[in-house]
Amino acid sequence: MTGSSPARSGGARRCTCVVAGVVLGAVAFSVEASRYSNYNPGEAGLGLNTVSRSGTWENREITGDVTDAVRYFRLSNRKVALWLGASQLHAINRYEGGDELAVVYASEAARTRGARLAYVQMSTANANLHDLLGFYLSARLAGARPDALLVGMTYDDLREPGVQDGVLRRLPRIPPDVVQVGGAGVEDLIAAIGAARRPQATKAPIRRTATEGTPQEELENALIRSLEGGWPAYRHRGKLAAAAQVAVMSQLATVMGGFMKRRAEPIPPDRQAWNLRAFDSLVALARADGTTLVVYRPPHRPGEDPFYYDRAAYDAFFAQLRERCERDGLLFADFESIVPAEYWGLTNEGRPDVFHFRVEGHRLLGAAMDRYLSEHGF
Repeated sequence: MTGSSPARSGGARRCTCVVAGVVLGAVAFSVEASRYSNYNPGEAGLGLNTVSRSGTWENREITGDVTDAVRYFRLSNRKVALWLGASQLHAINRYEGGDELAVVYASEAARTRGARLAYVQMSTANANLHDLLGFYLSARLAGARPDALLVGMTYDDLREPGVQDGVLRRLPRIPPDVVQVGGAGVEDLIAAIGAARRPQATKAPIRRTATEGTPQEELENALIRSLEGGWPAYRHRGKLAAAAQVAVMSQLATVMGGFMKRRAEPIPPDRQAWNLRAFDSLVALARADGTTLVVYRPPHRPGEDPFYYDRAAYDAFFAQLRERCERDGLLFADFESIVPAEYWGLTNEGRPDVFHFRVEGHRLLGAAMDRYLSEHGF
């Protein structure tokens, strides 16, 4: 008899299907992993199509560690404005090559009008007022004291507790005279530094697996190293997994909240009061340094129905802030309405983003800030 038995033919077909499935799976994995090779899981919270950027001016880094830039601008006989804020300052929606941040557009505006003024920026996502105070102190103690200090008062970040590790790592030892001038907000920073550097009372339990130290573990590690070396897409598996997790959570949020408007939770009064202690310290230090302090209400997406916050509480906070600035001789600018609705991004759930905008918003904010400073002697 010739030919193969039905059982053998069925087994061959199943084997072919398995091999084809493995090949197709590997191809699909390679394509998707390559798509996400530049994916940054830390930016997932910025919203759809929104990314973090840095800024340069005259080939100097003017975002992040700005010490060298401040020294350079000082040597060229220019005044310096240090701009502090949250992710709105460093995030761009629908970024394209050549797009810049507001801090760069502000410097361009100053140069266009012939002002000897340069802008530098320190920002971090969800920056509360203690974070901003830490930024100012780190610049000040490094000899990068500015002529003007621009503080973006992001209302939502008044709810943020503690001080971010990235801010604490920037801070050297804070001298007693700074504590004496700065007061309670500086004392809060010192306490946070101490807590961060204090050894943990208990060690975390050692995690072990059944394969640890066995030939199986060595074989698995060798296989992973081999795959990473010979299959570039495999090196991006963690980014692909993170992107998939964000996509799933975003879809769940869309389904669960699709019939509701997104509203912010009220700001806890004790958290707001704690953060305003840091603002008191910023005011005291800027006054002692002879630095002009400019406080501003950041742009907010217009046309929301309902408004993202409790509108009465939001307006009351900024009304009280404006009154305090007028009473204490501080400058207050209101930029809430300068960025039209069409320039704002979307959240991961596809809702309007009230924090981040496109490059057009950065141009408008940079121009508005420089125009305000030019009206006040800069």
